[in-house]
Parts: sequence; C-alpha cells; structure tokens
Amino acid sequence: MLSVSDMLVFSWNVKDLRSPNKRMQILRHLNRLHPDVALLQETHLTSDDMQRMNNLWVGSVHGSSAVGGKAGTLILIHKHFTGKVITHDADPDGRWVRVHLQHEGHDFSLYSCYAPNGDNKPYFLDLEQRLLTDMVTSKIVGGDMNAVAVTLEDRRGGLVDRSQTRPSDRNFGSFLTSTGLNDPWRVTHPDSRDFMHFSHSHNSWSRIDYLLVSPDLFSRVVESDIHVMVISDHSPISMSLTDSFPRGADFQWRFPTYMAKDDNFVDSLKSWWLEFTWSNREHFSDAPLYWESAKVVLRGRLLAYMTTVKKKSQYHFQEASKKLQQVYIAYISQPSTAACQAWKAAKTTFDLWSERKCKAAYSRFRAELFRFGNKSGRLLARLAKGRYTPEHFSSLHDDSGGIHTDPKSINSIFHSYYSSLYSASPVDVAAGRTFLDLVRTPNLYSENRDVLNADFTEDEVRRTIKNLHNSKAPDPDGFTGEFYKILVDQVVPPLTSYFNHVLHSGSLPLHSNTTIIKLLLKPGKDPLLPQSYRPISLINQDIKLMSKIMADRLSTLMPALIGSSQVGFVRNRSAVTNIRKVLAVLDRVQQCPKPGEQLVLLTLDAEKVFDNVRWDWLGMVLEKVGIRGSFRTFLNGLYAAPVARVFTSGFLSPSFPIFKGTRQGPAT
Repeated sequence: MLSVSDMLVFSWNVKDLRSPNKRMQILRHLNRLHPDVALLQETHLTSDDMQRMNNLWVGSVHGSSAVGGKAGTLILIHKHFTGKVITHDADPDGRWVRVHLQHEGHDFSLYSCYAPNGDNKPYFLDLEQRLLTDMVTSKIVGGDMNAVAVTLEDRRGGLVDRSQTRPSDRNFGSFLTSTGLNDPWRVTHPDSRDFMHFSHSHNSWSRIDYLLVSPDLFSRVVESDIHVMVISDHSPISMSLTDSFPRGADFQWRFPTYMAKDDNFVDSLKSWWLEFTWSNREHFSDAPLYWESAKVVLRGRLLAYMTTVKKKSQYHFQEASKKLQQVYIAYISQPSTAACQAWKAAKTTFDLWSERKCKAAYSRFRAELFRFGNKSGRLLARLAKGRYTPEHFSSLHDDSGGIHTDPKSINSIFHSYYSSLYSASPVDVAAGRTFLDLVRTPNLYSENRDVLNADFTEDEVRRTIKNLHNSKAPDPDGFTGEFYKILVDQVVPPLTSYFNHVLHSGSLPLHSNTTIIKLLLKPGKDPLLPQSYRPISLINQDIKLMSKIMADRLSTLMPALIGSSQVGFVRNRSAVTNIRKVLAVLDRVQQCPKPGEQLVLLTLDAEKVFDNVRWDWLGMVLEKVGIRGSFRTFLNGLYAAPVARVFTSGFLSPSFPIFKGTRQGPAT
C-alpha cells in the first residue's frame, strides 16, 4: 500500500476464479503488488462464491454475480486501506459493479467493467448514462472493454486488416468522448506499444484492458503500468494517484439556486434586503456604491445562512444515526414492545433526515443537469449527446510542444495564450478614417438616436429580469438570474439608478468589469492545443442586464444600418434567404446555360473573428453611421478597462487586460 494520501488501483481480467487454487494464486500475486483497490473481471463467481475472496489482504468484497457461469466482476478493497465504502451497485448480468468510496475527505466512484464481445453498443450506451448521472465527480473505471481506443497502436498481428476500425472500437471511442474519461497509460506512454491480452485463436495481441479516470483525477495520476502476464491470459494494469499536485483553491461562490423555492429562504432574503435598504438609505443617491455594497452584504448573509443550514442538517442526521444505533442494540439485547416502538420511532426520524439530505443533493443535481426543469425529454437528449466539456483539463501542450499535466501549469499556459491573443497593436487611425470616407453607409436619424440614448426605465429593467434564463453558469460575483427574479421588486429601483449612472458617466467599478473566462472544446479539435477551446466570458449579471437592454434597443435599428445581403444577427432576417438565392442561381445556370459562362461559389470564414474585433476601429464605424451620445458613452465605459482571468481545474489565473475582441457571453 501507498501512504494514506495515495491510492494504488489495479485492474485485471482474471479469467475464471471458480477454482480454489486459482483464487489463492490471484490473491497472493496481488498481495505482492500491494494494491489498495483491485478491480477484477470475468470472475465467473456467483454471489455465494464472492465472499471466498475475503482472504489474506482483502478487507471487503463487492461484486456482480456471474450469469450462466459467465462474466462476473469484483472490487476488492485492502483491509488496511483508510477508505470507507458508502454504497455499492451491481449489474444483474454481471457486467459491472460500482462502489462509492470516501478516502481522505474525497469521494470516488469505482467501476469494474467487463464489456461483451461483438455488439457492445448497448452496453456502452448504458454505462455512459450511468456515468453521466453519477453524482460523484471523481470516477475510476477499470476493466476489460473488449475494444481498443487506438486501432493501429493497440493491436498487433492476426489476419484482419488492423488499419480498419471495428464497430466495437468505434463504440468504445464514442463512449470515451461522451464521458470525458482519460486513459493515463496512453498519455504517459504516447510513443509506446504494449499489450495486455494474447488471443490464441486470432494469433494477435491487443490492449483491451483499461484504467480510465475522470478529468479531475488525471493530474493526480503519478504512474500507470502494464504488468507481466501471469496466471491469466490478461496482464494486470495499475495506476497510482497522489495528492501531491495542488488542488484548485479559487472558490467561486454561487447563489444557491436550488433553494429558490424554499419559502423560509426567500423570506429571509427579502428581510435582509429590507434591513440593508433601511440602514443605508442615505447612500441611495450614490448608485454604484449602494448597489455594490448591497451585493457584498447579501453575499455575506447568504454564506452564513447556508453554513448554518448545512451544519444543522449534518448535526441532526448524525444524532439520528447515533440514536438509531443505540435503540437497535437495546432492542436486540432485550426485546420488548417499548423497545420495538423506540426503535421504530428512531428509524422514522433517521429516514426523515436521510430523505432531506437526498432531496437537497437531488435539488443541486437537478439545478446542474435539468436546465429546463422536469422535462424528461431534454434530459434524455442531454444524455444521448454526452456531457459537456468539463472544467478539468488533463494535459496541454505549451509553445514548444511539451506536455503539461500539472493544473497550475495548464492554467499558466492558457493565461499566456489569452493575454497574448487579446493584446493589440495601435491601429492606423488616419488610414481607417480615409477608408471610411470612401464608403457610403446609412446614417441614423435623430429620432432613432434618441431611442438609443434614452435613460433606462424601471419597466425595461423589470421586463429584462423576468426574461432571464435559470440555471446558468455562475458569474464572477456569484449572483444568478434566480436572485434577481426573487428580489425583482426590490432591486429594480437601485439597478435602474445604477444603469443610468453608467449611461451618463461611462464609468464602471473596476471589479464589475472583470471577466472570468471558461473554456469549451470546439468539436473535432485537438484537446491538447490551447487554440482548440472556445472562450466563454462570464460577466456579472447586472452588467449583462444593462447590455441586454441596450442590445435590444439597437436590434430594432439594425435593419436600417445593415445591408440586406447580411442575414445573420439581424432581426427578422434568416439564413434561408441567402440559401434560396444560391439555389436560384444554380437552377438558372442549369436551366439556361450560356456558352463560356462559369459559376463560382465562394464561402469565407474569418479566423477568430470575435477575438479580433478592434474597439478603436469599432468606434470609428459607430461614428460613421451616426451613433453617438449616451449610447457611445455606455460602450466606452463597458470597454474602457476590462480585465479577464482564466478559470481551469479550480485555478484562477492572474488578471490581464483586454484590448480587443467581443466577449462571447454578454449581450453586446
């Protein structure tokens, strides 16, 4: 065994453990390897035979029973391992077993899997859904997958053309993509070829046994090894995890959206707001100070409230658990009617608090997974599509091509990349104005300009708040749309005052213009390259509200400013219009061809166009079309001195200034 902060995991297809001699051989060999956890497959053991493995070093046995003398999986945990088993689940067909384990304050889901030969698509789809709905974030999946991840690298020999990907391999690859699981052995041995199974019937070698981890655990994998093939016709594979890598400590507070329907919580929130307004009524005229102070005070109250709720719930649950154990022992020792009633009462109390904890966990899970409430169709579509790209990054290339797995190093690479991307050299203002002087553009009428420059109204703010989406990603200040909806009547007046202050002064508090950048992998891109990720800017909800109102005003005027050939991003226009134009041209050429006439269709895509919008150039264009006044003042304030920080794997990078680009996230 490793130190208490480490965990050594083995996975091994043991190929039938019904023989007492072979069981002892396997246990003794594993004992020499000192595992903390062993994931075994193809045991062929029934539920009655599983406990025969509770021998030598084994402290607990969890498994799925073989069916018809086939399949069967086990998870063996060392008797000296400090981890505690919370729950375990088993497949009735003997194809997988899961254990929820707590170790050193960390929760793990351990899976031992044995995939079927041949048509494995239903198996991997079922396992994928189980993983995606598993509420434990950190997962270790080991087993015989009967498929390979990389055809050319993980197979050798045999009569079949190894350059052709098998359907079983494609199904396994789709499973890895959807679940986001990582193969530590392949990443740490990128140029190596090693195999774990020899097929005598096909005279071929393959690496079909895997130890996979969720992205949050990958950086803690110290070593992954394939061992010598003994006893079974499969080699064991091992993986050691450590806590030596730093964990992300940059806590991002978020408004507890799962409490939004709790009447006591809502009443408390409103009373805190009333208390704040009464104590600070003399500062209402200073709109930025008043609003920012309100958020700080309420955030503190919310943190204290949720801490108290959590401690109270934990205390009552522990007390109910102790009481149940005491009365149960008393009832067993001296059975009586009174003791039985006391036991039933204690059990009812325990069940009540246990149910409350489950409901709270389910509410948090639903807020994360069910973006659209209880519409099961969206959930099924979500599971079919697969999980979104997680915030944990397993590895990343630096500029020189080296691979980094340390989360802090990965965060530093992203910081360097985006600080360089959003830097800008000075624009040639004279050349820009000369070009614009040669271009004929429409110009806003004064009445349209007045619409843009009008003060914010409470009706606008209220309407925009009511249209906010729920369960969105937390913003830098942590206040989500649910917070604004609960307190809509209370926050509308100070928000309107704050927005009008920004509209006329063009100034924002420095921390209000800070963006947190989170990253989503672009489809089909290499996850090892920083440029393969789409930056999503998380901006405070109040800034997005203000931007949304101004964007709605501008959208009504866009058809008059943008030519009819552009159909994207303009109200009441559709891409179908241009598609029909292309089809009409193609039809004309086919129906009425002219001698020597040639048709060329050209499509262009500007690389990183959103990241390269120059604000000084944008200002000159706005001036050209007649957009000036308070609207321009507002835009100047929004883009005066924005800064950003990149968030990856729990780490926030240092701040860096942004000089160009349209932040993908806000309304403008």
